[in-house]
Amino acid sequence: MQENRSGDMDRGRPRDDSRDRGRRRDDSREKVGHRNSRDRNNRRDSRDRNTRRDSRDKDRRRRSRSRDGDKYRSDSREKKSLATMNKKERRAELSKEDSTKIIWGKPGEYINDEAKTEENAAPIVKEKANFGLSGALAKDEATGNVINGIVLKHSEPLDRIVPKQLWRLYVFKENDIIETLHIHRKSSYLFGRDDRVCDVVLSHPSCSKQHAVIQFRIVDVQDKKSDEVYQVIKPYLIDLGSANKTILNGNVIDDARYYELKEKDSIKFGSSSRDYIVMRADL
Repeated sequence: MQENRSGDMDRGRPRDDSRDRGRRRDDSREKVGHRNSRDRNNRRDSRDRNTRRDSRDKDRRRRSRSRDGDKYRSDSREKKSLATMNKKERRAELSKEDSTKIIWGKPGEYINDEAKTEENAAPIVKEKANFGLSGALAKDEATGNVINGIVLKHSEPLDRIVPKQLWRLYVFKENDIIETLHIHRKSSYLFGRDDRVCDVVLSHPSCSKQHAVIQFRIVDVQDKKSDEVYQVIKPYLIDLGSANKTILNGNVIDDARYYELKEKDSIKFGSSSRDYIVMRADL
């Protein structure tokens, strides 16, 4: 009877679930605490890494600034030392530093090959101003310089004029006069190989289609004795950018530039052997 009672009593005793729940709660809290501590450690490690990286960057910048400062101070010391040197010592020091560029003496005497090639290089040719008509105005036969559908390279200036003097061109070939050209009937005469537009046709193959122009202009001249200003009609020669150039009195002239012509001047076009002598018939 007692065993039954005790067994009944054991079966009727309630289970202690609160103790089991407390153990599980403690276990979960312990896990959460471990996880939180691990996160805190990770954050602390990342902060430490960042601070170490920042300190390394600061040290690197500080070292670079110190190197630059040392270099600047050394350069200033060298400059000061050069300033305190006498003339001979300064020349010797500079020749040691840069002995491959220049030598003392005349300016521009280079001893290295690069400088020689730069010195002997062709000069830069600047494009000259062009005040002539262009575009539709140049192609218009009424307003532009168009003859027989060909655009002329030369535009007459505002001071153009038909001369009153009897100007001539005497053409010589091997000391013989072969032709006489009268150039007093118009204000300008175009020389070239293109017979459709040129007033004087040049047959030599070295001449350009539009080679040169003789232009008559009226200019103001001041008398040296009386200081009076009067107008005179003078002939001028201009090259139109020909390939083989124009020669005046044995000298090659620049293109797009007026050269005054005087009596007994000699003109040659390209490689032609003909001489064009400028003369006046009314004198």
